[in-house]
Amino acid sequence: MTYLAKRGILVTNARGSLGMPIAEDIFSKMLMLARAPAYFRHQAARRWQHETGTCNLSGKTLAIVGTDDIGRETAKRAQAMTMRVLGLNTSGQSVDGFEQVFASDALHSLLPIADYLVLACPLAEKTEGMIGARELAMMNPSAVVINIARGALIHEEALLAALTSGALYGAGLKVFVDEFAQGRLVPESPFWDLPNVIITPHQAGDGDQFYQHFSRIFWLTPRNLFKETSMP
Repeated sequence: MTYLAKRGILVTNARGSLGMPIAEDIFSKMLMLARAPAYFRHQAARRWQHETGTCNLSGKTLAIVGTDDIGRETAKRAQAMTMRVLGLNTSGQSVDGFEQVFASDALHSLLPIADYLVLACPLAEKTEGMIGARELAMMNPSAVVINIARGALIHEEALLAALTSGALYGAGLKVFVDEFAQGRLVPESPFWDLPNVIITPHQAGDGDQFYQHFSRIFWLTPRNLFKETSMP
């Protein structure tokens, strides 16, 4: 980025184009974990077996790290599920759809009250490894972590230890350090074998409306680049 800035090259993104489908992906993982993942294994084995541990989302506290488009779309759906929605962003500035928003230095205050922790923030120097063994130990054993941002936000060894020991109820993951480097989660990863983890490829923005939403990039890019407000 410094190299580009010195040469006067502007860099922007298409922020706001895929928040809706990614928010739906987040909720699919939350619901799959809430409704007992063991049922999927029972179906594969053609076994009719009742499971304990099923829970409801209603009344639970959802903490979203990152209150931009994905965070807002997720908060909107959480409100419909009558969840308590808390957010974390750089400044702590309030955002529509969130009951309360905390500044980034308040992460440790947020973790003990979160039933569901969603990571939807960019990977940067300040956010890399933001969830480690210390942070996971602050969470309730009944809590769930959903990471749809970048694998390096979490210390994976600490997450693996928390999931296998019962210190954390479950996780929904589509991003990993290996996945970022190699384009996939390697077959020998121990995460594959965990019964309390939902793993999907890095394609949360997909769906039958993908091209409709993706086409907004052609409007969002120049607007973000030149800060115009007249674009639809």
